[in-house]
Amino acid sequence: MRPRVASHLLCGLIAWMTLVPVAFSGTPDRNPVLTSIEEELVAEINRVRTDPAGYAAILIEKKPFYRGRRIVAPPTGDQDHEVTVEITQEGLPALEEAVAVLRTTRRRGRLQLSKRLCRAAHDHVMKQGSAGTEGHSDSGGAPLDRIKVYVPDVRAVAENISYGRWTARDVVIHQLVDDGETDRGHRKNLLDPRFELIGVSCGYHLVYGTMCVIDLAAE
Repeated sequence: MRPRVASHLLCGLIAWMTLVPVAFSGTPDRNPVLTSIEEELVAEINRVRTDPAGYAAILIEKKPFYRGRRIVAPPTGDQDHEVTVEITQEGLPALEEAVAVLRTTRRRGRLQLSKRLCRAAHDHVMKQGSAGTEGHSDSGGAPLDRIKVYVPDVRAVAENISYGRWTARDVVIHQLVDDGETDRGHRKNLLDPRFELIGVSCGYHLVYGTMCVIDLAAE
């Protein structure tokens, strides 16, 4: 049976209203040990940031699979008809909007991997995944509170969460399209030029099968 996909697909939150300086003790962490999907997720996000217009072409490749609000998978050797893999809220217009935004977005700086942000993200995956819950605040407080456990002086963070997505590219595409999210907060977080650091963690989720947490921060 196909794992369930969250009805809202993604959950994002930004923990700053005004940008303030962020102080990290010591030097940024280097070379934390990541799983293959976590490595791919960091690489995919940096690909978006460093070449937004180029990444728009990846989204355009998805257009032929929209049928109104449905997204279908093409026929395979095991089936001779299209299969609906997702029901969106907005359909193709949300994808087209994302393409237009990416085409007009200037290149951003690459995000540097932070072991401490990865640990904060991992804590949320472990606690929330085993409980089968959703959101940002049911595991040691809000993202800012959780991250402060590892980075006490942090002042500005953002967090995106994906449920039921099994590849890094699928996670990123859905965050860029941000179907059903009126403020497109996930897309804005990924493209925000002020962020400099990233931490990610992906793991098991009791309800959706898998989840990924992306924590972003600025120095």
